Amino acid sequence: MNFTLDQLRAFLEISHAGGVRKAAERLNITQPAVTARLKALEDTLGTELFDRSAGMMLTNAATRSSATRSNTWNSAA
Repeated sequence: MNFTLDQLRAFLEISHAGGVRKAAERLNITQPAVTARLKALEDTLGTELFDRSAGMMLTNAATRSSATRSNTWNSAA
């Protein structure tokens, strides 16, 4: 399972900003670029990370994945 730092940044920024438009502004890239990075990450992980019908709310899979990644990053520091 390989994903890029750009894909992870897009995911984190969408989750913090609450949407693709704000994430794109914060990352200083276009909305389609953010969407493409998110889609590539979801394809790599084999699951949707946001419930788009609920305004980009994290899915259960994303919440679990985010917690796991956070613990991994913290223990590596």
